[in-house]
Amino acid sequence: MAIDLLQRDFPKLKAIPDNFRKVYEKADEMGGLLVGDFSIAEFLKDSLLAWFKEKEDVAKEFVIFGVDGKSGLYGYWTHEDTPLEKAPIVYLDDAGTQSTVLANSFEEFLALLGLGKEKIGRRGDWASQKRPVEDVEDYRAWLTGTMGIQPATNEKDAAAIVDKARASHPDLNGWIDEWMANHPDPR
Repeated sequence: MAIDLLQRDFPKLKAIPDNFRKVYEKADEMGGLLVGDFSIAEFLKDSLLAWFKEKEDVAKEFVIFGVDGKSGLYGYWTHEDTPLEKAPIVYLDDAGTQSTVLANSFEEFLALLGLGKEKIGRRGDWASQKRPVEDVEDYRAWLTGTMGIQPATNEKDAAAIVDKARASHPDLNGWIDEWMANHPDPR
């Protein structure tokens, strides 16, 4: 994987934050997968454009860096020119129905991944997954030891991260709906 390809596709990612670089390197060692079905990937611009029906004006508000096993997209939401270091991390659901703000920062998102659930962006699915993913203990050890971040190891802690982030930012689905309504497809 080449981090410069990610920068090429998402110009807002001018300077790569140190923690992002470390995560990218770890995912590269793991063949892209970071934990469970969450992977870091660099060729997601086309997926983002497809998600927004090729509307680049709205797609440019996002810097997508990850994907899950259901093709849900994960990334920074830089609405209203929010700088990357202050941008929340969001989940764009493959069906468009469960998209949401997940974390106030990249570091909080990494902690959330410590819950060890597949499709971490789908909070409603957490309870149905009785056991954490196989590789979660290795991820948690790496997260604590290398990154200095305490993982969310239970649903209560993970929900607190998501709830705090949702309370701190506009409703993502509402924002998307409003944007799409105010920018109809000219075709």
